[in-house]
Amino acid sequence: MNTKEMSSILINKTTDDQKNSLRHTYLNKRREFSITAEAEIADERICSNLLKSEFYVNCDVLLAYYPLKKRGEVNILPILSAALNDKKLLALPLCK
Repeated sequence: MNTKEMSSILINKTTDDQKNSLRHTYLNKRREFSITAEAEIADERICSNLLKSEFYVNCDVLLAYYPLKKRGEVNILPILSAALNDKKLLALPLCK
């Protein structure tokens, strides 16, 4: 393995570590919300902001996840629905 390949692996590992760290940080913050109107309001704001963003408006393909309440994930079902209505290609991971 040459230096360039090793460098690429290290960068990918660091990026993966950073993504995992961010994911855990924000999932923990999300769990602090009670499953009440407060969380629903936050979900609505998140969806509204994303749907208005230039990233969403200009995308042709949307990679997303199906939200799981038990994990305290943001309910993005309105975004998934809007993407289908807007004729965007919607991709969700298949987990077994």
